[in-house]
Amino acid sequence: MKNEYRTYSTGELAIMGECKIMIEVGAETARRKLPELLNRAYKGEQTIIKKRGVPYAAIVALDQRIVTKSEGLLALRATGKGLWGNDSSKKIAQYRDEWE
Repeated sequence: MKNEYRTYSTGELAIMGECKIMIEVGAETARRKLPELLNRAYKGEQTIIKKRGVPYAAIVALDQRIVTKSEGLLALRATGKGLWGNDSSKKIAQYRDEWE
């Protein structure tokens, strides 16, 4: 039986968290072995799922996940700074006038 996992030790890769082992599997293998991969994640192992050789997803224990703070539209605040010029109300009025 062919080994379906590619295993790395933490010394070979820079891995965030306290993971002991990381494995890579193809999408089909992950589908067939999901219960086993979940058990491995619970024990602290990370699994990278690849589709046609491209990393698509990771299975990690909850305490190893990286949470990004997302605040919906508030997260976009000030991302368009300078887009409207010095006076945004004039620019918006100009755009409205174009539609009349």
